[in-house]
Amino acid sequence: THSQKELRLTFKKRMFCGPKLVPDHQIEFDLVLHQALDEIRNDRYPLMQDEAPFLAALRAQVETGPFDPAIPPATQYSGIIEKYLPKHLRQAISLDDIVAHHQKVSGLQKQECNARLMKFITSWPLYGTTVFEVLQSYTTALPKNLWLGINEEGIHILRRRTKEPLISYNYRTIVNYSPSLRNLMIVTESLTRGTKFVFNTSQASQIAHLIKDYTQVIIARKQAASQQAAVASPAATPSGRVPPSAPAPTRQAVAVPRTASTSRMAMPAPDKQPPPEAWRSHEEAADPTE
Repeated sequence: THSQKELRLTFKKRMFCGPKLVPDHQIEFDLVLHQALDEIRNDRYPLMQDEAPFLAALRAQVETGPFDPAIPPATQYSGIIEKYLPKHLRQAISLDDIVAHHQKVSGLQKQECNARLMKFITSWPLYGTTVFEVLQSYTTALPKNLWLGINEEGIHILRRRTKEPLISYNYRTIVNYSPSLRNLMIVTESLTRGTKFVFNTSQASQIAHLIKDYTQVIIARKQAASQQAAVASPAATPSGRVPPSAPAPTRQAVAVPRTASTSRMAMPAPDKQPPPEAWRSHEEAADPTE
């Protein structure tokens, strides 16, 4: 095509499961860092106006080196601002604030800057959440423009560009979700008396698949934990019975000399053992939800 629009290809980690730790492996670290930077630039991470100069200064230190007072700030930072900040912040931040932060980090190496930036990004409690821009007009209790966040813990409804969710639901409380071409309906707590949300979005199918995949991960984890617990704890046996794996107790015969009054000593009969079918291992079915 003759379009001058820049195309970007970003490899992304689709699901974040387990503790949200900064990766130790350099390749994984670089991947999640650039994924986070892409989310920030495309306005799917809640970067506040007072945080933007710090981010810009760290990226400037990595890409252009220490602060150079001989270069005008507009020249030094225009490319960084365009490359890493969302559109609504590019004209809102002060170049003097970027300069102040850049001077503070001028002695840092590239890896130290990246580590500080990653620490800042992961400090958001919902880090790892996939954020979708949605609209809703179903209820007046919520704003029309929203973020719908999906992560391992559940779904989160937020005002756009804010860090604290208005409301969150874990997967155990979601009783139904139904995507269509332009809408996504989610019902929580009860099909008849629960809360229903209808979101307008062209990404309804992606959201539904992500909810399904996280739910399956939780179910698999629950089942694995149940199986491990069953292996670690031996099955209880009925009182007074010996499990099949244990050897049956034996009684040794004692020679008794014959006497005039007793011609034969009756030997005690061995204990009768219950059939092996008397003990069966029972595994409690795992709860399919958390």
